[in-house]
Amino acid sequence: MVKAQFLKSDFHPQLLIVGEQAEFLKFKYFLEEFLKENNFNKNLNDYGIATTGFTLKCEKVVGQGNGLSQLGDILTLQLNQEQLEQYIVLVDGFLHEDTKAASCTLDQLILDEVRIHLSFGEFDQDF
Repeated sequence: MVKAQFLKSDFHPQLLIVGEQAEFLKFKYFLEEFLKENNFNKNLNDYGIATTGFTLKCEKVVGQGNGLSQLGDILTLQLNQEQLEQYIVLVDGFLHEDTKAASCTLDQLILDEVRIHLSFGEFDQDF
């Protein structure tokens, strides 16, 4: 099962998504649907990804998106089409890693951005 948890921090907050490698197809489908739809209003739970500690809002923008930002327990993923395509390529490469454990970080290198950290094989299912 893929699990997403928001890890709050004053210095390095991140959205940690852990699971088995093949299960990250769910996250790739989430990004692909976000790319296709202009008024995307689904959340990770709709794609079989269990969430803890946050509500996710998605906004497709024209121009530079701000990646993932935080306001309380609401995370807003704001990306343009090109940024979404980059994330999909990164996740696709992550899905094809030929190793027992790997991680991948999705971000736009923007000040105060919440990084999305994908991981398989590094944590057990009790995390």
